[in-house]
Amino acid sequence: MPAMTGIELCRKMIESGRSLPTILISGRDDPQTRKIIREAKPIASLLKPFDEKSLLRAIRKALPAHSNLPN
Repeated sequence: MPAMTGIELCRKMIESGRSLPTILISGRDDPQTRKIIREAKPIASLLKPFDEKSLLRAIRKALPAHSNLPN
């Protein structure tokens, strides 16, 4: 995203009182990045590279229980 990172977007949404299930994807796996992601409160986070099952699991977590995604 050219204007801000996904983490910054999550923070701004929290600050504004808006709620949207968010999945953050990062290529960085260091303590500082993990802390920042936790503070952004996404519904799920994935580390690149990730497999299809991990992505589908995160999407299912973000969608209502009545979702009919394939296994």
